[in-house]
Amino acid sequence: MPPNGPIMGTLRNISVSGALISCSEPIENKNEFLIILKSPKGHEMPITCKKVWSVKKFVGDSDYDAIGLLFTKISTGIQNFIASLVAENSPSFANLKLTP
Repeated sequence: MPPNGPIMGTLRNISVSGALISCSEPIENKNEFLIILKSPKGHEMPITCKKVWSVKKFVGDSDYDAIGLLFTKISTGIQNFIASLVAENSPSFANLKLTP
C-alpha cells in the first residue's frame, strides 16, 4: 500500500487478462501490486497486477493518469465473473469487415 494509504481509481475497460484504469495520482510501482475491484453488487475482488504502461490525459481543467494493467494473479472465480461481464456487454463483431 502507498505510504499515504490506497490510491482510488476508476475502471475504464477490462478483460480477463488486464484492465485500463484512471487515477488522479500516478502509480509508480513497477512491481506487482494488489488492486481491489468492486462488483456492481459491492463484492470486493482482489487481483494482483503489474503496470505495463501509463499516459497522462488532460480533460478540461483536470488531468489524470491512464494506466494499463496486466493481471498476474487472479482467481478462477473472478476470471469467470469478468469473462461473463465482458460477454454480456460486448458488441457483436460478426459482421465486421476490415479493409487493408
